[in-house]
Amino acid sequence: MEQAEGKQKEAQKAAMMASLAYLVFFIPLLAGKKGDEFVMYHVKQAIGLVIVSLALQGILAILGWWGFYQLVYLLVWLLRAFWIGLMILGIMNAQKGEKKPLPWIGGYVERL
Repeated sequence: MEQAEGKQKEAQKAAMMASLAYLVFFIPLLAGKKGDEFVMYHVKQAIGLVIVSLALQGILAILGWWGFYQLVYLLVWLLRAFWIGLMILGIMNAQKGEKKPLPWIGGYVERL
């Protein structure tokens, strides 16, 4: 009984660390969860989300510099809404204890 309770607490800790990865991806790394496969899966997904978001923001910044202000303004807000949606989806998956890839980018991140 006590052993099952300990495993459940560890699973809850791992889910919390995996959820934190989507908010600040380096917190689980600093907390010493490098050996936990579940947490590292979600850390990689979060890092992939940040990299893709920064790359797209950079592309949009270049387009804005070229003079497409109206289009860029709209696309930046759509990108941010998309990013927040994927972040929420990742947090929900982590809280459920699932290792599901994020839509559109998760499959690419899994290959790294």
